[in-house]
Amino acid sequence: MLTVLVICVALSASPDAVPPAAPSAPVDTASEANRAAEVSVARYQQPEAYFQLRTPAIHEASGIVPSGLTRGLYWIHNDSGDAPKLYAIRVDGTLAATVEVVGASADDWEDIARAGGVFGPQKARGRSTLFIADTGNNDKNREVLTIYRIPEPRVDPKANGAVLKSARVEAYPFRYSDARYDSEGLVVHPTRPEILIFTKEAVGIGVYRLDISKKALARRRGQPAILQRHAKLLSGSLATATAISPDGTRLAMRFYFGICEWRLPSAYGPGGAVEGASKGGKSSDILEALRRPPVWIPAPVETKSEGMCYTKDGRALLTVGEGKLPVVFRVRQERGSSSP
Repeated sequence: MLTVLVICVALSASPDAVPPAAPSAPVDTASEANRAAEVSVARYQQPEAYFQLRTPAIHEASGIVPSGLTRGLYWIHNDSGDAPKLYAIRVDGTLAATVEVVGASADDWEDIARAGGVFGPQKARGRSTLFIADTGNNDKNREVLTIYRIPEPRVDPKANGAVLKSARVEAYPFRYSDARYDSEGLVVHPTRPEILIFTKEAVGIGVYRLDISKKALARRRGQPAILQRHAKLLSGSLATATAISPDGTRLAMRFYFGICEWRLPSAYGPGGAVEGASKGGKSSDILEALRRPPVWIPAPVETKSEGMCYTKDGRALLTVGEGKLPVVFRVRQERGSSSP
């Protein structure tokens, strides 16, 4: 059993503060397919234990994302077998609140992402919004999958196990045009009203685009969107999570035995969606970036690691695996390093 040192963090501290004496994590050195000539670990430090979850409510962690409203808080959800709930976790591992996601089902939740609401009505711009991917399909018996969208619930940082309800979800049902897939990664596009979904296929990770613009939603009239594949990446690797950096310049992908990262076009960086503008960046640009070789970075060894996110400042990646009271690991950028 891995023992970690956990401390409480004052509200005035950095949202991503970490015990300085936390033990380092074991590093996975196993090869991923297509990895040999592309390994580069110079821009990231070795993984380290960040904090350990202290609540039995999370037993099969499958998604993690930092709160956009509450300092030092992370949203985590379980994989299949749980009710439609999100858990607000402090960086000392304790449970601040459980949120029932009203109007959602939880067949097999696989990932969670957060956006600032930049493509909503003017009054909603900058509002923190959560996207939950009910896209697991291990047995390939689900034709229609769903992504849920809710305004991020506001949680009292001093709460201790509070039970809350979200606003009612907005649901985006979809199906794939070519087959049924298990999908465990999604990112919200930095500047456009669309979501990119990544399938978990050893023959190649499919990248699909879900348009959630007002025109597209009106055109579909509540019917499932039919998604076309726009790219195929890294054959031989099973993608278990994806995340986009807060400044919109990097996209990371988690595998059971590794993490890789792509640099995105500069149109997605400062002055783009993250800072409230709605200009720049085309779907073809981000897809083209993903066709280039990624940079591979150090990854901790975990039990079925399926949760990953960037910290709120974008200077580190957090990962979490399944199991009881799992440890959340942190992989920090080297000081002075830039995006790969």
